[in-house]
Amino acid sequence: MVHKTSKWNISISKGEEFAHKYLIEILRENPNNTLSLQELIIQLNNRTKHIHFINNHKKKPFSVYIRDVYGSIINFLDKFLMYGILFKNEKKYIMLMEDYLKYNNYKESDNKINYNEWEFINIDDVNDFILI
Repeated sequence: MVHKTSKWNISISKGEEFAHKYLIEILRENPNNTLSLQELIIQLNNRTKHIHFINNHKKKPFSVYIRDVYGSIINFLDKFLMYGILFKNEKKYIMLMEDYLKYNNYKESDNKINYNEWEFINIDDVNDFILI
């Protein structure tokens, strides 16, 4: 059996930056910081469609990148304490666990978000966050 190596145009660390940035934004906009897994994936793909995730010379949605690199979005979310995975009525819901986030007076105009051991800094000319 031949295994094809996936070649993406972004690194794993850059993919994690995008994932955390957009997942936190999306979950914070919803009641109780909770959203169904299916709706979260839809919103994540919509929010990141301006970013070109290229695999084998074809543009792919962000959810395909996460599935390819981590096996599934659940595997990705399960690596971090800030995301809770809930099961209700045979549906999966994702919750942002605010208790695990440590913001330093974060405001919309600030260029920096700190939580746990992660620090995101906004780069104005690209309008993306970088992990340092």
